[in-house]
Amino acid sequence: MPNRYGIDYFLFTFTVDGKVIPMGQEHKNNPGGCNSSNGSCWNFNNIGSQYCSNTSSDISKNTSCAYYALTNTHPTKPGRDYWKDFLGEVYHK
Repeated sequence: MPNRYGIDYFLFTFTVDGKVIPMGQEHKNNPGGCNSSNGSCWNFNNIGSQYCSNTSSDISKNTSCAYYALTNTHPTKPGRDYWKDFLGEVYHK
């Protein structure tokens, strides 16, 4: 597919104190879960490198990529960057 979360689309969230932060960034006052009656939005509040994959098209595996993109850090390889190295792994396969 031409567009994927974490590569072409990025998720952000509103904080309880009125800020907007990239999904995947911790915020001390925001709740960790969601208020959906069926719990389907739970996957969107994930934090950590395991939720930023350049090989999965499953959105639940790509929800925290906005944090890594804004900080220009590779989710799993220290010292490497997001835009050149992480995305380069996608486009140079």
